[in-house]
Amino acid sequence: MAIFHTTQVDIDRKPRIIGNIRKLLKDARAAYATYERQFDIDAMAKDIDDLETLLATVESPIVFCHNDLQYGNIMVSHADDDAVLIDFEYSHYNPRGYDLGNHFSEWCYNYHGDAPHVGDFAKYPTVAEQRHFCATYLGKDADAAAVEALRHEANVYANATHLFWALWGFIQETQSTIDFDYFGYAECRWNAFKTKVTLQDKA
Repeated sequence: MAIFHTTQVDIDRKPRIIGNIRKLLKDARAAYATYERQFDIDAMAKDIDDLETLLATVESPIVFCHNDLQYGNIMVSHADDDAVLIDFEYSHYNPRGYDLGNHFSEWCYNYHGDAPHVGDFAKYPTVAEQRHFCATYLGKDADAAAVEALRHEANVYANATHLFWALWGFIQETQSTIDFDYFGYAECRWNAFKTKVTLQDKA
């Protein structure tokens, strides 16, 4: 991921997090105007405002992000164990913490299990796992303070991924023909934001 984040792409480098989430909210309002199931769109709008305030508390450099780095988008070569990232549908410039936080959150999902729409946040990386990941990302010269700062950055920005994927799920519920509980998935991600589960350190 650290190598991927050094990618230089000749596109607009303005981060899209809040703008994309607010666009999804607008699309959801339209989609749910006549849909049989409902969720509290006004409460979601308030949560987006709260998210914007939360993100302002931490600095995160703008890098070219994958934005969907879950296990299905990581290929490992049998020949040399090299990891190759695939599926760049959502890739664009964003704060670094968003990509890290999204990846950490994806540890909680098994899309091939009996309940693929439900995240098991007991599987969110432990403090030790986060430190190992962040130290590896930063490189051998990283000190403990830098590792802790990056860990905090990722855990804060994970909350942005919860609202993005929650709204994505609510919209997919009204459009997709795939056999997947998008509404349940959206509720799970939204609840993860509400409880700030990623900000609760566990050993």
